[in-house]
This record gives sequence, structure tokens and C-alpha cells, in this order.
Amino acid sequence: MEDNNPKISVIIPVYNTEKYLGACFDSLANQTFQDFEAIIIDNNSTDNSTKIIEEYTNKYPNFKTYKKIGGMAGGARNLALQHAKGNFLFFLDSDDTLDSKALELLYNTAQEHNADIVNCTFNLMDINGNTYKTIWEQELLLSDTKDGVIKILKHLGNRAGTGGKLIKRNIFTKHNLSFPENVSYEDIALITTCALFAKIFYQFSKPIYSRRYLQDSLSNSNSHLVPKNLFNNFALLRPKLQKYDFFKGEIREEWEYRLIHMIIGSEKQGNGGLKNLPKESVKEFFDLSKDFYLSLPKD
Repeated sequence: MEDNNPKISVIIPVYNTEKYLGACFDSLANQTFQDFEAIIIDNNSTDNSTKIIEEYTNKYPNFKTYKKIGGMAGGARNLALQHAKGNFLFFLDSDDTLDSKALELLYNTAQEHNADIVNCTFNLMDINGNTYKTIWEQELLLSDTKDGVIKILKHLGNRAGTGGKLIKRNIFTKHNLSFPENVSYEDIALITTCALFAKIFYQFSKPIYSRRYLQDSLSNSNSHLVPKNLFNNFALLRPKLQKYDFFKGEIREEWEYRLIHMIIGSEKQGNGGLKNLPKESVKEFFDLSKDFYLSLPKD
């Protein structure tokens, strides 16, 4: 019997992004690759986002919407996972846009290399949609050898957010993976975990995803909570990994190091920014995490 499921499920959580939603949806509707479903989760928006979503779902049969109250972006994405039918998942943030050939290029690349994850190179936009920087990446193909997995984790680093990732859906279903809910930076923990289950990882070199940087977004506010949220998100996923034989030695060490690197932040990057927080926030984080890190094996 012929499989009528779409090849890609595009997952878009929406919360109060009325200013950017039309551009996001238009970039998706105008894709050269049309064998996809758009799963839009309206996470209790209070602006005109709901009305805009209704306009597009009425116009495009492959645009579907579901309501979610609470859970933040993690809860919205989990609801979308329950409804997704595509062989691949693609994550699109509601204030971002795609090149018109993005899905075609990513899907063909995944098929050509039998890749489980294809990662986009992206442009950075200001609030008006003007590109001010391009994050260039070299083409990269890595397999699930020990060295390959460590290289994947190193490559993802602070770029482990969901936006611009094409991922085989069976990574989620086979390993019963879901996003932490009601916290920020939930996607970094889960995508870092997904990387461990990818047999083939491909880094796409052309910038085909445009990410809008909003100073007042939820991810860029409440910075004092970010180290704690990152630590707790990884803690939720760690028990799922500990039952697998591969999660030991250098691979586990690299996974744990990625977390510390993100929490502390290097000279020019690091989502957690612990080094920039006031003393009280730093103490709060170490009170939370010290027992775990003191109990790690000596090596």
C-alpha cells in the first residue's frame, strides 16, 4: 500500500509573533519542495498570531494548527511530535524564514548521504528582516564512530538549537525523546542528545535559513535562569542515555563538557553566560550542580 504520509513535517511553535508570522509562513508556502506538512502550534498567543494562523491554514491544506496552553516552546514542540507523520522533522521558529529551495536542498542532501540529521548554515537578521551576518560552515559529513560522534558534538556546540535542523523522526520515536517543558533552552539539550543517535550527520554549507535575533525574546531574557535551565534540561535527558552502552568514556565526557562549556561561556560565545552573572546567581547554580559534578568519575 502506498505511503501517503508527507516526507517532511515542519514544526512551528507560535507565541505572540504577529509581526513576523506572515514572512515565516510565506517562506514556507513558497517552497519548491511541497511534500511537507506544516504543524503550527499556537501556544496561547494573545496578539493577532491566532488570526494569522487561521488565514494560512484556511488557504493551504498542508498547514495544520493545534492549540497548546502552557509548556512554553518545549510543550508546543512535544504536541507537534504527537501529530507529525513525516519521515523527517524540520524545525522552524515563527520569527525566522527560509530560502525558497531550503526543504528541497535539505531533503535531497539527506537522501543522497542517508543522513539522520542535516544542519543548516544560516543568516542572522535584524528585527526588520535585514541580513547583517552570515554564519558560514564548511560542508561536513560525519558517521557514528566514536571519533565521529565526538566531532558532531563539538561541531554543534552552541548551535544545537532546533532552528534549521532536518532530523529523521524515528530518532524521536525509537528512543522516546521529548523536549523539556516550561523552561528556556530546552532545544539545546534535546538536539545534543539526538546527535548521539545519528548514524550520519551532514552539515550543509549554503546559508538557507534566516534567523531573526530579537533582544526581547524569551530566550534572551531572564539570563540568570539560563545556567540552571541548561543543567536541569540535560539532567532530564541523561537517564535516557545511561542505559546505552555507547554513553560512556569519551562520548559521555564530551556530552557533559558541552554542557559545562555552554553554561560557563567562552570568551566570545556560550549561551549560559555564567561568568557574566552576579554572585548570587553563580552561587545558586553551584548549589544546584555541585553534588552531580563532584560525583563524576575521576577521569
